[in-house]
Amino acid sequence: MRNKYILSLLFLLIGLFLTASSTFSQQAVSTPLLVRGKVTDKIDKLAIIGASVVELDKDKRTVTGVVTDIDGNFAIKIKDASHTISF
Repeated sequence: MRNKYILSLLFLLIGLFLTASSTFSQQAVSTPLLVRGKVTDKIDKLAIIGASVVELDKDKRTVTGVVTDIDGNFAIKIKDASHTISF
């Protein structure tokens, strides 16, 4: 009787382990992408200071944003590679 109890407990633990491991492996682990660049004027090629650089999702909602520095440079972490960047 005790062996049946231990055996059923063992199968239960193995089942829980397999369920948990398959659940963790199915979750998408997305690492943010770091995008760096420089915003310049199209005509005179001068840096644009304080320009907004934003990440937009598929519904054109702002996810995150940054502002360019004195040289027009920016660095933004994109949360999803399918999103777009707008200036």
